[in-house]
Amino acid sequence: MLKLTHKAAQELKCTSVQMKIALDCNRTLQTVSSWIKHGHDNLSKRGTIESITKHTKLNETEIFD
Repeated sequence: MLKLTHKAAQELKCTSVQMKIALDCNRTLQTVSSWIKHGHDNLSKRGTIESITKHTKLNETEIFD
């Protein structure tokens, strides 16, 4: 289980950001929301990290504790 930083958690709360990530990763909004809520390991996959950095403007080092 991954732990998001406070800043990343705040950025990823927004449904529109979650939807953009879901579209990039070819997943449903419900799936991505669940990943974020539970700190799923799929958040650390390359494509997901690239999508998170693209839509939140966070660096990779600012996503996980």
